[in-house]
Amino acid sequence: MHKKRFRYLLCFLVFILVFFGGIYVSGDRVRDRAEVASNTKTPKPQKTAKPTKKPVQRVMQTQAPASEKAKTKAKKVKAKKSFKLNLKKKNKLSKGLYRLGKKLFYIKKNKKVATGYTKVEDSAYYFSPKTGFAVKKAWQEVEFEGETYKLYFDEDGQRVMDVTDLMEEDCKYQIDVNLAKNMLAIFAQDKDGKYSIPVKSMICSGGMAGHETIQGTYTGLIPLGEWHQLRYNSVGQYATRISGPYLFHSVVYDTFDSYSLDKEEYEKLGTSASHGCIRLQVIDAKWIFDRASQCQAKIYSDKSKKYLLDKPDMVEVGKDDQGNYYDPTDPNLAWAG
Repeated sequence: MHKKRFRYLLCFLVFILVFFGGIYVSGDRVRDRAEVASNTKTPKPQKTAKPTKKPVQRVMQTQAPASEKAKTKAKKVKAKKSFKLNLKKKNKLSKGLYRLGKKLFYIKKNKKVATGYTKVEDSAYYFSPKTGFAVKKAWQEVEFEGETYKLYFDEDGQRVMDVTDLMEEDCKYQIDVNLAKNMLAIFAQDKDGKYSIPVKSMICSGGMAGHETIQGTYTGLIPLGEWHQLRYNSVGQYATRISGPYLFHSVVYDTFDSYSLDKEEYEKLGTSASHGCIRLQVIDAKWIFDRASQCQAKIYSDKSKKYLLDKPDMVEVGKDDQGNYYDPTDPNLAWAG
């Protein structure tokens, strides 16, 4: 009897173990399947990057030596790829010079696009009235003070202020000498016979009170010599006769020596200081001397006269180790070559 009860109890325990063991195993399988399913979910599609917009670059002007054109630095400004200038309405861009690809344009203070001849810091540009973009590597006619002039703009769109190298060898010139401003403005003759091409400008000294320079238009300029004896026991370089005793020449020297420059007289350049002649820096006196047969001089006094050429500054006088003074523009100096 007891043996029979023991067998019943043993069978019951085996049933309990088999039943609950099956539930546990099936639970582990469900969890494993869930983990697998969670690790094999389809990833969300990645958003494609938007195409990069073509930038408009803001150009920052920097100071450059007088012999060079001002270089530029570009500051990127976001703009749509299909960016177009609105020549009639205001733009969102602030005042400044901008670059769009290889094209330049300028936004004025009133947020409108500049057109025509425009000065930007130390440079000048010509922006097309049709497109608003700067003219490059080309001659451009510009209206100024009721006259039409021809200016040249380089590959950066900046105006070339000295176009001597662009002129023909036999080109004719007119040297405007404004005694009131003590400056020269030189113009080249165009194909129509007009002196409409501003070539370059020079600082000078005309006659002081009591020794006034003659006025009028003079042709047939005559080169006299690389060194020339002047009045008052002084000499000058690259003298060219205008008429009679009136000459173009350098600032005076004590002797026929580039290192005997009269410092005090040199530093008067830009003021009325001569005894009637037109004094110049050596490099400028040589420019006229070399082209004398191609030039005519127009001498007058007009404080109100405006030019498309600025009066240049005087180059500071030089001094050697022995205390001798010289004109730094002098091509005959020992180190100049």
